Amino acid sequence: MLSIALLASQASAHENGEVIAVHVQDVITQATYEEVAGALNLAKERGCPLLILLNTPGGSLDVTIKLVEQLLNSPIPVVVYVYPRGATAWSAGSFILLASHIAAMSPGTVVGSAQPVSYSPFTGSEPITESKVLNAVAEYVEEVARARGRNATAARLFVTENLNLGGSEALQIGVIDLLASDVDELLAELEGVVVEVDGQNYTLRTQGAALVMYEGGIRITIMSLLSNPLLASIMFLAGLYGLIFGLAYAQPASAVIGGLLVILSLIGLGFNVNIVSIL
Repeated sequence: MLSIALLASQASAHENGEVIAVHVQDVITQATYEEVAGALNLAKERGCPLLILLNTPGGSLDVTIKLVEQLLNSPIPVVVYVYPRGATAWSAGSFILLASHIAAMSPGTVVGSAQPVSYSPFTGSEPITESKVLNAVAEYVEEVARARGRNATAARLFVTENLNLGGSEALQIGVIDLLASDVDELLAELEGVVVEVDGQNYTLRTQGAALVMYEGGIRITIMSLLSNPLLASIMFLAGLYGLIFGLAYAQPASAVIGGLLVILSLIGLGFNVNIVSIL
């Protein structure tokens, strides 16, 4: 498990009385990454911990890997808390939980089911069974767990066997560090805990700390809408039909609108679309 101690004399204390918090919920998309990156930057500026309130069915593997990289290299402590009761850290969520300095869950929550899936606007989601991909993802999440001193075997089983664990089970076998009923209880349990960050000890001072919720603003809201898989799929199909109709019946307006919808939907689905080269 993590090198966590309750002896404040062994660590340098950080006591500015704040904890930056950010919600990571619904599908993990590029908008999620941008919001977490913004919250992490704010926490760095203020020199205080970051609390990620996690409730997700999963999402983009590429985005998740970028998020995990941010968490593993964070210069300030990152606490990931699967919350509220009934929340899930499925698929990509399990990666994010494992990559945190301190992983916590609320009773009645679940982590696991991390077999990768492919997504198409035409066929929807389909599990990936190719051994090359499964082995690569399983090894990756195993190394993430090992980097944080967590149960690497369970992490691998999240991918290869779609293992699911409740909070008590996850705590018992070393997947998480804490079980807390709510945010107040979590902050109380974190008080005085020491974590190692970039080779230095960091003492958490969270009892009674002000919880500052990070909001990404209008840009993140628009990105979230575009990144919604259902909306992106509808936009793709509508744009495709509009493009075909416009080209077939010499309707420039329909073709242009259809083309823009296709481009926006592809961006929303996570494709790296170079609009300049297209134009």
